[in-house]
Amino acid sequence: MIDKFSAKLGLTPEMVREGRRADREDRELVDLLRKLVVSMEWIAYVGYLNKLIEEKGALLLSPSLGVDQMVVLEGEKGEMRGLIKARDLPSVIMAQVPAPTADEDEETES
Repeated sequence: MIDKFSAKLGLTPEMVREGRRADREDRELVDLLRKLVVSMEWIAYVGYLNKLIEEKGALLLSPSLGVDQMVVLEGEKGEMRGLIKARDLPSVIMAQVPAPTADEDEETES
């Protein structure tokens, strides 16, 4: 069923169904991520990533010895950014997906 607001936007029933399906998939992913981030394996993984990030940060803050080392440090900076993204991605995803509304809860029950 399509509501009046969706109809005013020109959304077809198929578009509304597809959007709701995508929302359900997002919420399922968030549920999995919530379970992941409290697991001992994840906590150990994040601890290891934090250690690597700290090491890269200390290297970046050390005095540069020249242009060659500055080029190497740019690579280190990129690695550090990648490690931070790997560590923070679950929390970023969880923050982006809104909780289901009452209407969406009713639809999943039927």
